[in-house]
Amino acid sequence: MRILLAWVLWFPFFIMPGGTVDPQPTPFPTPIEVAEEFTFTNVGETRWLLDYRPYPPEFTGKVIVAGLQTIILKELWYRGPFPASIMLIKGDCCDPYHGVELYRITGTLRDAFILVHHPAKLRHEHVDTVVVCANGGAVATTGAFPPPWGY
Repeated sequence: MRILLAWVLWFPFFIMPGGTVDPQPTPFPTPIEVAEEFTFTNVGETRWLLDYRPYPPEFTGKVIVAGLQTIILKELWYRGPFPASIMLIKGDCCDPYHGVELYRITGTLRDAFILVHHPAKLRHEHVDTVVVCANGGAVATTGAFPPPWGY
């Protein structure tokens, strides 16, 4: 019995040479690049996406600026037209050359939760609004986010 107990206690040291593994940083969340001191608005700002079209609304959702490079899109409901893009732009234009596409919608969304990362270099003079674009026009918008405090 003592031999079995000694074998059970010493066996892990034969399997793992070198003892314990050095601690490593966790892989999530991993920044895409080094975050800047400011982003396009204050962290923690929230806005509802408002549908331009009359009742019943085709799109609803909440936008949360969760970090210097992170935006959370939650409670998203979308029924078309497809394809559509959720973009971070300046103003209300849906020009893909003047904005950043956060997410491409290819099918119906029902109470979706989406975590997206955007480039760290975005400032308030570059982008200030989250817009849903379909068929070359804006379907829904948050309105302009305020500039960050002390900007």
